Amino acid sequence: MNNKVLLIMILGLVMPTLMIAAPALKLSSTLKERTGLKTIKIIKTDTISERKNRSSKYARFLAQSVEISDDIHEIIKSEETVSDFSETMTDKSQSIEEFVNKIGEQASKIASYHDLYASVMIAQAILESEAGNSALSIPPYYNLFGIKGDYKGAKVVMKTQEDDGQGNLFTIDSKFRQYSSYKESLEDYAMLLKMGVTGNTLYYQSVWKSQTKNYPEATKSLTGKYATDAQYDEKLNRLIEVYQLTKYDIDQQEVLSKLRVFTEITIKDVAVKINAIKRIINTELGAKHKWRIIQQVSKLIRKLFFYVLKVLRY
Repeated sequence: MNNKVLLIMILGLVMPTLMIAAPALKLSSTLKERTGLKTIKIIKTDTISERKNRSSKYARFLAQSVEISDDIHEIIKSEETVSDFSETMTDKSQSIEEFVNKIGEQASKIASYHDLYASVMIAQAILESEAGNSALSIPPYYNLFGIKGDYKGAKVVMKTQEDDGQGNLFTIDSKFRQYSSYKESLEDYAMLLKMGVTGNTLYYQSVWKSQTKNYPEATKSLTGKYATDAQYDEKLNRLIEVYQLTKYDIDQQEVLSKLRVFTEITIKDVAVKINAIKRIINTELGAKHKWRIIQQVSKLIRKLFFYVLKVLRY
């Protein structure tokens, strides 16, 4: 048999293996990206989140500052409810859908990596930033959650109204973190929920995915802790329902199970193909050309093997 024909036959046996491996490799790549298995730089900081609750007019902040450290970071807790989203609670808003599409995938990856609900994170971003329309959340600030202080030295000063504790409002200049992207804002916020506040690193533990049965438990835990609005969880839950945000919540175990199935199928198929290649080599090739063909096929298989290892390596 012509050696070129034999080589084509052998490659024809190997290439289907690559095709079978492709879904597993793609799934693995997606898993690495969406679960954050690649290294994410963690910023060492004593950052404390600020609760910023606005009226239906985007510019107004009604809050009481609570000092909890020597740093300039503080938690702002409002005596008013969060911005009124009554219209968006019942009917879909195109601007909110566009905002969700903009941050959804990034929030999904970040939340999954930090054991959080992406659906809750996105709903909070909608509520806290007026779906990316507040003065603090628009470029070049990108602060979706109203966190005060600075981020790697970057900050923006804005006037806010503070409550003196007796219902009297006064205006001050407040420093807020400035980010280079929504992704940085989401990551910084996720770190807050995982690292907690000064003196209590487990402050938000009851919000974590591993500590709750479902997202309503997480939103209920945020109520009175993250925001004083008694209806905070109801607003978040409604946003999650209306905009179907649970599709961004990743079940890591389900993804890993699918990956294992694909991997097992691929390994079995590789073994079958290798045996078929051996039969062709042993029955069709003369001793003169056998070694050269074996080398070429072995080289191809090695490349496939190391590529699979590279993709699957965590």
